[in-house]
Amino acid sequence: MGVRIRLARMGKVRQPWYNITVSDSKRGVRKLPIEVIGTYDATTKELPGTTQKYKEIQLDFDRARYWLGVGALPSDTVASIFRKVNILPPTEKELKRRELAGENNYQEDDAAFDESEEQPEEQSEEQSEEQSDEQSEKSE
Repeated sequence: MGVRIRLARMGKVRQPWYNITVSDSKRGVRKLPIEVIGTYDATTKELPGTTQKYKEIQLDFDRARYWLGVGALPSDTVASIFRKVNILPPTEKELKRRELAGENNYQEDDAAFDESEEQPEEQSEEQSEEQSDEQSEKSE
């Protein structure tokens, strides 16, 4: 059974919104999914008082990562949405575009943990006794 993460269209005529669903790849998009992990409103909205536009994405990040972890394959559109919210890493083309534009907004979750940081080493009993002896001599 191949599991896919894909969009299921909902809404009215010319007012689409989509459920981000996890379903069997053999079943139709309109059939009952395994799980609905979010919504995507494809209509462009404008922030009040500004000229900035956005599209609304509501997503359960934990469930999305879980399904990707167990091998569910996202559709191209869902993969694009996941890249926008940093669940999937950007493509090489996107990295080059960001580099040319001077942007560097992508931060990988695993990159936050740097293994090169030195972890405090555990001291042997002899070293800790020597340090405590030195400290007691200085205080006297």
